[in-house]
Amino acid sequence: PSFPALGDFTVASNTSTTQVAGEFTFGALQLGNGSALTLVGPATLVFDSINMAAGSELVVDASGGPVEIFVLNDFVMNSNTLISSTTQSPGDITINLDSNNVIDPDLVVDLDEIDFDSNAQLFGTLYAPNAYVAINSNFELFGSLVAYSVHLDSNAKIHFDESLLSAGAGSAG
Repeated sequence: PSFPALGDFTVASNTSTTQVAGEFTFGALQLGNGSALTLVGPATLVFDSINMAAGSELVVDASGGPVEIFVLNDFVMNSNTLISSTTQSPGDITINLDSNNVIDPDLVVDLDEIDFDSNAQLFGTLYAPNAYVAINSNFELFGSLVAYSVHLDSNAKIHFDESLLSAGAGSAG
């Protein structure tokens, strides 16, 4: 989706802020150490990149509707970060990674960084069909994951949420 660009979005360390419902495009989203960003749904958000510093949280208030996030380039969840809705329902958050970080030996390009560090958690659906997704030790995903390729380190866990099977009951897929 394409919406008018609003520039970069930064949440300083140890602070919190809220983004209201709607359709928005931002440059880089930077969450500082220990910061929290609440996204109010329904919302569709497009980011050039997302970088979550250690201990930061991205929380969705989906009481009005779900939140869909599109990330065009880098997506980094550092250690001890959290992406979740207030109800921890994976159907409340969809993250679409447009990143292409799969190495093609015939091309020289700047590959996108996709990083899921240790001791982080994500409650939602993650769609990254062109990406190699490496999940570090002790990372937990509650929901679903679609990727070109997936590597799980020790004690990394993906918990498929079966309620997602009926979430799109009106679709042909």
